[in-house]
Amino acid sequence: MDTDSSKRVPNFTPNEKDFLINLVAKYSHILEDKKTNKVSIQEKKNHVWDQIEVEFNNNTQIACFRSSNQLKRLYENKKKELRRKMANNKKETYLTGGGTSQVVKLEANEEVLLQIVNEKTVKGFDVPFDSDSATSEELYSREVELSPAAKTSKSCSLLEKNKRWEEAAAAWNESQSEKRKRKETEFEFSPVPLAKQPNTEITLEDGINKETNATSQYQRCPPKTLNTSTSSELTTPSSSINCSRRRPTTKIKTLTSSDVSDKYNRLLDRRLVLVEKQIEQITEQNNFAREENKQKLIVVNLEKEEKKMKIELLKLELASKRSSL
Repeated sequence: MDTDSSKRVPNFTPNEKDFLINLVAKYSHILEDKKTNKVSIQEKKNHVWDQIEVEFNNNTQIACFRSSNQLKRLYENKKKELRRKMANNKKETYLTGGGTSQVVKLEANEEVLLQIVNEKTVKGFDVPFDSDSATSEELYSREVELSPAAKTSKSCSLLEKNKRWEEAAAAWNESQSEKRKRKETEFEFSPVPLAKQPNTEITLEDGINKETNATSQYQRCPPKTLNTSTSSELTTPSSSINCSRRRPTTKIKTLTSSDVSDKYNRLLDRRLVLVEKQIEQITEQNNFAREENKQKLIVVNLEKEEKKMKIELLKLELASKRSSL
């Protein structure tokens, strides 16, 4: 049985927590390594936790012995608490209803822990156009003092951010002005709509009239000089020409009897015959049961009369015996 889980040890004091976070920050390049070579990295992490256990217990301010598993569990719990606190602060920032937001200030060891873990997993990504992180860096004021080099790098990053914001705003204004100009030109030079043409239908007579008008301008030749007869040119198809664009109407045909309907009718007739036979059988059973009940009732009445006669005979015998005595 594992002694760490079975034996109860005292809680960690604030000094012990701060000391552990400082030790973890010393070996954070190994403990927070995200490489995929699981075997070598895991061995390194186990070795580092053993080293942290030795250094932690060598401190004179430690009350009792702490194992590597207990220290590792405390470190994981502190990371969970930090993520939970940052998420709660972000939620309080975006709440509506008025009043000041109840943002919880981070402790000193939590500030150090925030520098150890990946801030993107805690605060979110920071993008110049859109961001899922909290409002600004002013909300989470850092208590840890920065070095001069860090301050200069931070000011340079802020200048770069402001420059990117200005460039993005200028590009957006240019695109909006181009859109407005395009809309104005579209309204000024709008094409005139074409007039609607009347919906006319071409009939057979119109076609014949057009053909006769077209051929009337030529000189007529006598029939003897023509190789072909004129009647073949003026012949029209038997079917009428209909150039209307109306949708043809659908005609609903009446249903005719088929083999399926005949079979269905025969099946219904057979079912009717079967139902009639079932009704006859049920009536016969009811009549038989009624007659049987009548016969049983007659038998019961006869038995009743017989018992009455026996009782009267017994009474007469008793009376005769009493008179003889």
